[in-house]
Amino acid sequence: IVFVIDIIVFFLTLVGLIFYTFEMPGILGLFLRTVLCVAFVIYAMMHMYIYQIMAKFSLKLKDIYRNSLLLVLIKLPWNIFSFAVSILITYVVLYLFVGNPMLGIIIAGLIYFSLNIYTQIFMTNNVVKKYMLEPSLEKEKEDKEETSSEEEN
Repeated sequence: IVFVIDIIVFFLTLVGLIFYTFEMPGILGLFLRTVLCVAFVIYAMMHMYIYQIMAKFSLKLKDIYRNSLLLVLIKLPWNIFSFAVSILITYVVLYLFVGNPMLGIIIAGLIYFSLNIYTQIFMTNNVVKKYMLEPSLEKEKEDKEETSSEEEN
């Protein structure tokens, strides 16, 4: 379902950019295009967290998106850095592909996807651990202690 939402968001962003470019020239159109682009970049950064949260927690879809957005905003400078690293990796692979198509195909097929995902997970795992996993484990521990103390009484 996340993939379907991604397609819808991408399509609506594209339509919005085209609309604000041709139907709203001037400063208002520029402002709205900028807001739309910033929102899309934040949505793209949320994906570094969405799949980790889906794998580690049993949450509803709206809670997954909400927590992803909160984590992106809490660690915004770090997320911008990790997003830039991802874009840099993509740029290097595309540059190699244009410069030497055979080398680009080999690198893209063997290294690119795993390196890109590894980098994203490496850079975001501590944030998920600090703000979601540890509080969840502490809450479970407190609940177990309450349950065991009630059973003793």
